This record gives sequence, structure tokens and C-alpha cells, in this order.
Amino acid sequence: NNRDLSDLNLDSLDSVDGQLSMNSNSSLSVFSVPSLTLVEGQIQMNSNNGLEEAYFDSLAVIEGQLRVDSNSSFQILSFPSLTELSGQLLVEYNYALDTFDLPLLTEVGSNLKINYNTALETLTLQSLVKVNGSVYIYSANQMDELDMAALEEVNGAFTLSNCSSISSLSAPNLNDLSGSLTIRDNGDL
Repeated sequence: NNRDLSDLNLDSLDSVDGQLSMNSNSSLSVFSVPSLTLVEGQIQMNSNNGLEEAYFDSLAVIEGQLRVDSNSSFQILSFPSLTELSGQLLVEYNYALDTFDLPLLTEVGSNLKINYNTALETLTLQSLVKVNGSVYIYSANQMDELDMAALEEVNGAFTLSNCSSISSLSAPNLNDLSGSLTIRDNGDL
């Protein structure tokens, strides 16, 4: 808990051999690790109520889970180079999150949960091929489309619920779903 920390730029950091954890930094508004390519544990970002933007420009591999929750001012979360996530992807209760960018992610090692990010307009997952768990997307009320064109396999359930603005869901290559398919309470779909 660092109440006065407002900007955190770790320009030369290229790997983390354990967990990268940022919790309860109430004044932190921008976090950037432009050279980071590998995290050998989880990334956890919780209750950083001033955090508006986080950039992981070069991060390609997370050998654990990615958990981002309860960051009330978060607007942009960007992982433009991430291809592999060995654990769960959990992004929830970030009420101001507008953009979550994972354009190169191909596989999630466990569940993919994007829940209660009510301002989320853009969720970029067009390269995702496999989820080794369930997919849950709830209450992304501003998102009007979800492009999962590369998705082939979900080893669990697939649920899209309470996304009031969504009018298009694309998963034309999904051929293996090991659990239930639930599409409900999506106003424009």
C-alpha cells in the first residue's frame, strides 16, 4: 500500500521470476513495463483505485494467472504481445474499464472470466484458439460485438450473459465445447 505513488515505469525490467503484484496503491494512475517479456508467476492488480492505464507492451508469456479486479478508475488494459497465459484470466469489477486488448493471445490455461466490467466497449480476443476451462463473460454492457473467430476449443462451459448492447457474437470455428452453452439476457443479440 503506497498512497503517494502516482506513476510507475519500469522501463528496463524484462522478466519476473515470481509474482508481479500491485495492490491498494490508491494514487497510482499509470503503470508501464515496456520491456517485460516473461512473468514466471501470476500478475495480480487489485484495488488500485486511481489506476487508469496499464501497458505491458512486450509481455509474451505469463506462466500463471492474470487477475485484475476492483480497480475503479481503470480504463485501458493492454497486452499487445501476449500469446500464452498458463493460468486463469480473471478481469472483473473494473467499472470504468473501456478497452481490454489481447490481440495475439492464442491459449488460456484455465478459465477465462470477464465479469462486471460495465463500461467495457472493446475486448480484443480474435487470435484465441483454446481455453482449457470455461468462458464466462458477464455484464459488459457497452460491448456491441465479440469477435472470437479463431476459437476452436473450450474445455468447459461458454456463457455470455447480461451484455445489454451486444449485437454480434462471432465464433465460427468453435467445434469442441465440453460444457454447456448459455447465451442469455443480452438485449441486442
